[in-house]
Amino acid sequence: MQWESAFIDTLLERVPEIVHGRHLVNTSFDSGRLCPSEDEQQQGWRSVGAFTYSPRVTDVGSIPHYCFEEWLVFDSPTELSSWEPVINYYGFTLTEPPDDFLPAKLWSQLEVVRPDSYLGLGDRWLIFVTRSRSLYEQALAQTDLETTAA
Repeated sequence: MQWESAFIDTLLERVPEIVHGRHLVNTSFDSGRLCPSEDEQQQGWRSVGAFTYSPRVTDVGSIPHYCFEEWLVFDSPTELSSWEPVINYYGFTLTEPPDDFLPAKLWSQLEVVRPDSYLGLGDRWLIFVTRSRSLYEQALAQTDLETTAA
């Protein structure tokens, strides 16, 4: 699903179960790499190559946010060997024409990496993909985020 002009931190405030108790991999932060601060590193955040890994999330409010950010959510610590962020492409949306390569690229990467959930915030759209029916329904209930099913 996707929302126009919404933010990841707002969705996570309302549905913290998306990330609480889970491990995150950041694949894009302001179209670049998330560099954890010293304080974040002491809490267990670490960068390896182009990816930044979180410790088990206990405080949803401590997750750094900016724009053009992309997160993969896993139940256990997971190392990525490859991932190409799609959220950095201007205007990226799940509802682009079916022959557009960007949604197809996202879906094919999700099939290979198999995260529990995906969160992406581009220039216009907040995108949420999940394997969990419960999380999907909780997120879908956030009607004031202007949901567009994809």
